[in-house]
Amino acid sequence: MNEFDETKANINQDIDRVFVKVYREFEENYSSFIGESSLNDNLDYLRSRIKKDIPKKIKYKKILILDTLLNYLTKDARQILEGSDNKIINAFYDQNRNWIETTRNKSQHSGLKNSFSLSPNVSLIYGLLSGSLTFLIAVIVENLILKWGLFILIISIVIAFRVADFTYKRTIPISKQKIDEDVKRYIRQSQTQTKQELEQIIETYISNFEKFLEDKNLVKSEF
Repeated sequence: MNEFDETKANINQDIDRVFVKVYREFEENYSSFIGESSLNDNLDYLRSRIKKDIPKKIKYKKILILDTLLNYLTKDARQILEGSDNKIINAFYDQNRNWIETTRNKSQHSGLKNSFSLSPNVSLIYGLLSGSLTFLIAVIVENLILKWGLFILIISIVIAFRVADFTYKRTIPISKQKIDEDVKRYIRQSQTQTKQELEQIIETYISNFEKFLEDKNLVKSEF
């Protein structure tokens, strides 16, 4: 039905605006962590917090978008029925409440199909590898110079820890960049998924509304 075409366009624009805002809020909330000039090295805390925050925020935004869509659709249907008998209008509102409740329940139980995961912490990986490699080289040297074995072993452990820590800190910007890329990808996927889900909801609503018109022996030309 052409009456619903504007709603299809409007809700897609709303979705785009909402998800752009989600990323902006992410930047604002985590700028002190993600920024290149940030001295905060607590990547474990950052990763844990983001993994909880982003899906939770998107789930909440999707509920708001769905409510907006259902209001659009109700308004469109009501405009089509404008001038109809009060019994028809009341019957529509009864049916509409059922449609809306069913749609909300189904949406709440569907959840997000794309799971949110962060790339491995490259800082931790590089740090462990560099420290392990340093320690391995020291052990080899120790075996070649048995006279100084214990001393070299102690020194090699200290150096290994220093190298691992140095490498970890030097690769923190890479880890933060990966987190930013992962969040962007997840937001884009969620945005696409939301559009697909709401498009299906629109088609289902239109189908239900057309059936309502048929059941009431109403045709489009009467409006």
